Amino acid sequence: MIITQTSPKTNDSAVILCGDKKVVDFARFIFWQIAQHEPERNYDLVFCTPDAGLELNHPKLPDIRVCQINTEFLSGMPIKANIPIANHIKASLPVLFQNDYKKIIYLDTDMFIRRGQISDLFTLAKDGTPISAVLDVMQWRPVIAPVFIAGFQKLGLENTKYFNAGFLVFDVKAYCQENILEGVMKYADDNQQDFQFTDQDALNGYLKGNWAPLPLQWNWQTNPFAARFIERFDPNILHFIGANKPYLHNTPQHTQKYLKEYETFFTQILGKEPVRLKWNTSQPKGTAGQDGKMSKLMGKFNSYYLSAQIKKLLLGDKSGRYLSKIDRAIGSGNKLWPPSALLSGEKDTP
Repeated sequence: MIITQTSPKTNDSAVILCGDKKVVDFARFIFWQIAQHEPERNYDLVFCTPDAGLELNHPKLPDIRVCQINTEFLSGMPIKANIPIANHIKASLPVLFQNDYKKIIYLDTDMFIRRGQISDLFTLAKDGTPISAVLDVMQWRPVIAPVFIAGFQKLGLENTKYFNAGFLVFDVKAYCQENILEGVMKYADDNQQDFQFTDQDALNGYLKGNWAPLPLQWNWQTNPFAARFIERFDPNILHFIGANKPYLHNTPQHTQKYLKEYETFFTQILGKEPVRLKWNTSQPKGTAGQDGKMSKLMGKFNSYYLSAQIKKLLLGDKSGRYLSKIDRAIGSGNKLWPPSALLSGEKDTP
């Protein structure tokens, strides 16, 4: 399935990004950030793409192994305007590189390395579990949009932890031994009519909780709700999910502060004009359009709710069960879902 590669592997683990020619420079930005935070590395940097002839290496960038992938085997995965076939390569990475790497960290190309060293994840991730990941931001909140709850129900994921697939740590041996890719592909073929988030739904739907949680700081998904608390929780990696990207033509206000670093990278490192993308999407009904009012209302509730809990924390009131559950969940990645667990008197998940 690997058609060509610019170089062989040099280490037993890797950080891999996937994409097409439209996002090459944003992948370069992430690899450059990784090198700044961890100049001495013992893992490979890899870019997987369906496009032929892409070149990522640059005199001011670290060495990047570029692999062209034949994606015909992924034809059963649903494609959307903002989620091309290149995004689905992630599910096949352990199979593609089973003879090269023992562990693989996958990152979307809309990540931003804020602090920390990526290599910490190779020991943080649970050995023997196919995937270690971070809870999706939909499940960080006391109130979840009905459209998303309905989506969980259709996939048989009600009251089940659901991870964000833009950041994954693979145990290659476990993933391959359990034939996860084969199962995910069949699940996608049978259930894609119920998908809202394509490969993310396919992975979660098939695994049904068979994954290990990592602290939320490693994949801080910057929708307007979570972006309010970046300084409070000091995350390592920001994930500019959906239309919340600094480099879009209509940059959301809460991500504008990060645009300057992209512009500096393009002009001073790559020596070219910054790339600005246009966002094309078909959002799930209930997140935009007529149902957007409900989403905005719930967003305000969640923000005010969490703000109140943080105020209690700052004032020294740590006795409220709501505060302890929310603060520990967001701080460590522990369970915030289902909402009934948050609002009831049951004990916290260890």
